[in-house]
Amino acid sequence: MLEIVEIPVKGYHRVARGINKDTGLDAIIAVHNISLGIALGGCRIMPYETYEDHIKDALNLSKGMTYKNSAAGLDLGGGKTAINFTGPVTEELAKSFAEFINKFNEEEVIYRTAGDIGTGLRECGMIAKYTDHIQGVNGELDSGWATAYGVFMAMHAAMKYKGMTWQKTHVAVNGLGKVGHRLVKFLTGAGCKVTVADIDKNKSMYVCNKYHCDLVSHDKIHKIDCDVYAPCAIGGAINKNTVHELKCDIVCGGANNQLATPDMIDILESKRIFYVPDYIANAGGVIIVRTIGDDLVDLEYHNPKVISRLNAIDDTVELITAHHKLGTDPVKAANQIAEGRLLIK
Repeated sequence: MLEIVEIPVKGYHRVARGINKDTGLDAIIAVHNISLGIALGGCRIMPYETYEDHIKDALNLSKGMTYKNSAAGLDLGGGKTAINFTGPVTEELAKSFAEFINKFNEEEVIYRTAGDIGTGLRECGMIAKYTDHIQGVNGELDSGWATAYGVFMAMHAAMKYKGMTWQKTHVAVNGLGKVGHRLVKFLTGAGCKVTVADIDKNKSMYVCNKYHCDLVSHDKIHKIDCDVYAPCAIGGAINKNTVHELKCDIVCGGANNQLATPDMIDILESKRIFYVPDYIANAGGVIIVRTIGDDLVDLEYHNPKVISRLNAIDDTVELITAHHKLGTDPVKAANQIAEGRLLIK
C-alpha cells in the first residue's frame, strides 16, 4: 500500500515522500519552482546510505533543474525524483512509482519526470505504462545523446576562451554512462585525445577499445595531466579531496552538482581552472523537450529545432566567459542568467 508524506521545505513549492513496502518503493519527489511553468526533471534510481543523503540529493537536483531550465530559455520549472532502490527496476516498482506521481499530480499537474541515473528507455517505458506524467519514452535516441552534445558545445566555448583547439586537446572523461559514453564519441570524432574511466571496468574497456582511448582507474582520472576534466558520473566530483589534485585548465562535464560545496569554485578560481557550471553544460536533456499545444513532446537531438538550441549552449558559455573576464566567477554569472528569467516571469 502506498503511503505519501508531505515534507515542508522552505523555498520549495512541494516535496513529498512515497513509500510502498510491498514493492520496495521509497521515492522523494521535490518540486522547487514552477514560476516558469510545469516542473520537469528526471527520476533517479540508486541506493542511498541514509535518508539525509536521499533527500539532500532530491532537493539539490530539483533546484538545479529550476536553474537549468531557466538558463536554457525553457518555460519549465524545476523538479526531481530520487528513488532509493538497489538492483534492476521491477515492474512492481515502476507501477508503484507511477501511482505515486499520479497522486502527486492529482489536484494540480505540476511535475513531469524523465530519465536519469538508473532510468533509461527501458525503465521509462515501464513507468509510462501506468502514467502519462513522464518524458523520454518516444523516439529512437535517449536524452543522453542531447546531453552529451550539449556538453560538447559547452566545452567548445570554454576551450575557445582558453585558446585551445580540438585537435590539440586532451580530455579526461570520468563516467561512461549514457552521457559520458556519447561524449567520448563526439570528442574522438573531433580529433581529441581522450582518457576515460568508469567504476565498471568492463564498460571502461569497451569504450576504450571502441574509440581508441587511454584508460585509467576511476579513482585516479581526476589526477591526470590534461586540458579538460569532464565529470560525467554522480555529483560531488569536485570536493575537498579531489580539487587540489586537479591538473587541468577546464572542468566541463555532464554530471549534476559537480561541486560538493559552494567554496569549491573559489579554489578552482585560485588554480585558474575555468569551471563550466553543470546545469549550463548538461542542459541538452531538457532542451529536447518541446511544448506543442498543451503537451510536452520529446524531439531527437539532431532535429533542426533542437540542434540550434544545443548549439546555443556555446553562446551561453561565451556570455559566462565575458563576465569572467570582468571578475565574476562562472557560478555567479550562470546564476544571474537563470535568475534573470525567473524574476522577469
